Formats: sequence, structure tokens, C-alpha cells
Amino acid sequence: MSHELRTSLNAVIGASRLLADGELPSKKMELVNVVTQSRETLLELINNVLDLMKLDSNTIELESLSVNLGDLTEKTVAPLSVQSREKNVHLCLLVEDDIPNYVYGTPTRPPQIIPNLVAAQSNLRMLARFQ
Repeated sequence: MSHELRTSLNAVIGASRLLADGELPSKKMELVNVVTQSRETLLELINNVLDLMKLDSNTIELESLSVNLGDLTEKTVAPLSVQSREKNVHLCLLVEDDIPNYVYGTPTRPPQIIPNLVAAQSNLRMLARFQ
């Protein structure tokens, strides 16, 4: 299943990259941008579903690398700050002094987890405001 999903998505990714590299009228470039954003979302969704399947079958393997936690967190939060501004929500990244710069773990999981935590926190604050 993984191969079939990724092969189809890779075709979409390749075609949209070729389109984005060319000179297009602004309306068509807007459509290419929509395809680009959608392909990234779809790729993330497919990867998450495949990870869930691996978890369910106990076949998931986690990497163990030295990871710069600050850099990884900043790279993950940066796109969220744009979305936050659009929703008129203040997003602030605060790293306490006693948090180590490097940790031993997987660099692929925090970018999957952090947006969910930010969304959950945002939803909690919105609920609190309305009550």
C-alpha cells in the first residue's frame, strides 16, 4: 500500500515542481501554489496513516540520533506562526534555559507532534474565551 500511495504522490510532486519552475501567468501560478500546499499536506497525511499502521502492527522503528531540539522546534513552529497570524492568535516559542540544546531521539516525530499540541492549545484557549 505504501508503494502505491507514494508512487502516485511522487508523480504529482514532480509535475507540480516542473510547473512551478516554469513561467506561468499569475492565475495559473496561484493554482500551482495550491497544488504545492495540498501535496505537502497529503504527503504528511499519508506518512501519518502509514505510521499508525506500523504502530498497530508493532513494526515501527524509531531513529535515535543527536537532535538540536531548538532548531527542530523553530523550524516546526515557523510555518505555524503564519497560520496563527491569519487566525489572529499569538504564537510564542519559549525555551527555558535548563532545556539542553541537543537531545537523543528521532527528528521525525516532533514535527508531527508539535503542530497537534499547538492546535490543541489554541482550541483550548478559544473554548475558554467563549465560556
